[in-house]
Amino acid sequence: MVKKKDKPEVKSSKKEDDNPVLLLIGYIFGLIALILYIIKKDTLKEFSKYHLVQAIALWLISFVMVLTFILIPVAFIVWLYSIYLGYQVYTGKDPRPLKNYISNFAK
Repeated sequence: MVKKKDKPEVKSSKKEDDNPVLLLIGYIFGLIALILYIIKKDTLKEFSKYHLVQAIALWLISFVMVLTFILIPVAFIVWLYSIYLGYQVYTGKDPRPLKNYISNFAK
């Protein structure tokens, strides 16, 4: 009998229950990220929690810019950037441009 060799486990930065589709939707629609964070705050893994908080922060920045009316084009650029970050999370990358500001809050 030939024994099969076990494959070594590959460690990933994502946990098994992280759903990149929900994170992508959270980046596109910040209000959904806020709702997901409130509902699942206790059960989220660090990866998901960080990216939901980052999506909420970008959404709030865009929202405040829209309220000032003058910065609407800048708010649109911030929204496009959040979609780009959501796409990176969806494809398995881990972008953290607001790491210094969000890390302590997300933990």
